[in-house]
Amino acid sequence: MISLAKWRHRGLAWRPALFAFALPMALALLAGCRPAAGDPPLEGTVLGTGYHITLNDDLTSAARRRLEAVIQGELDALQHAHDRQARPFQMARPPLGPAANHRLLEALARHYRLRALDRLVERLGQAGVRDALVELGGMQHGLGRANRQPWRVSLARPGLEAGRDDVLQLEDLTVVTRQAPDTVDAADQARILAVSAVAPSALEADRLARELLAGDPPRTVERAIRLIVLKPRGIDIRYGAALLPLLER
Repeated sequence: MISLAKWRHRGLAWRPALFAFALPMALALLAGCRPAAGDPPLEGTVLGTGYHITLNDDLTSAARRRLEAVIQGELDALQHAHDRQARPFQMARPPLGPAANHRLLEALARHYRLRALDRLVERLGQAGVRDALVELGGMQHGLGRANRQPWRVSLARPGLEAGRDDVLQLEDLTVVTRQAPDTVDAADQARILAVSAVAPSALEADRLARELLAGDPPRTVERAIRLIVLKPRGIDIRYGAALLPLLER
């Protein structure tokens, strides 16, 4: 049994909660608390979503241009690799029909987005950047520190009528949120809506979240997760023991 700190929020009907949670998550679920920036952030779109890099390092104009070129080249390569793998699924009709095709394409896009976030962090390190906040498709990595403090990242609490978002303090960690697959509506049963996990890399954090959603998580998951559980009378938010020190109170 996983030991989790637990907070219950009563008084919210389960259907409005589910509706609120179904809002677009890519940008709304995780919104970074960024410091005042001198240079503009590096941002754009890739793999059907946006990316945003806040630098807390002083780079010369030449170094910044080189970094932008490296990042664009990396993202272009990942986009081309994704498109090449996605093309057969876009053109074929599998035995299970278009819905199965859509799920496969979504899973493929998510995998490449996770890889893209990790590669961006890697390329920043290779370019000598020590401190940056990297956001891509709702996932965030705090590289180093922001103004001598860990990066502050807002982790939304969907479906709640009141109360502020959770704020995590990330230093060389990635936070990823994975939504549970759609299931048959059951007002009398509790079910997990989403899992947030933290780990040094996006791929690792997503693996932890995926294993927990599968229903048989290893002990490592209990050390770094947040669950949002929908119940007939409200929503429970439960925190893993290792996530608690990262929460700003």
